[in-house]
Amino acid sequence: MPPSAPLAYTAKGLAALINDGGDQTLSERTICEWCANNQIPGATRIGGYWLIPGSAVSALFLNVSAPSEPQPEAAAVELSSRDLAIVRGLAAGKSQRQIGLELHLAHATIMQYVKRIRAQLGAHHQAHLIAIAKDQRLI
Repeated sequence: MPPSAPLAYTAKGLAALINDGGDQTLSERTICEWCANNQIPGATRIGGYWLIPGSAVSALFLNVSAPSEPQPEAAAVELSSRDLAIVRGLAAGKSQRQIGLELHLAHATIMQYVKRIRAQLGAHHQAHLIAIAKDQRLI
């Protein structure tokens, strides 16, 4: 886990991170249900909030599934080094703004990259993008 990644997320904060710049949304309620069903390792309920360890964020991405429409046969996708840097940043739990700062690019530029990468991989949302990239061993 990179040093700049948070030690823990609230369900609301994690939903905002996952949905950052995406067309699809993952609700805070869904994340809370996953926590309650022990689908997110290390998630702890404190007061009225679920806290999700930063190390469990990748586990959450693997729990996110795409809508049940048929998918075309996966073709080999080649991403540029810049695309891979952005996907790695997302997989590490960084926001699009953080990635933009690290790569010296505007947030709007990163949003366009993510949108294009999602289209290339056939991802429905940002978390799905990460899951596909891991499945295809791109990251």
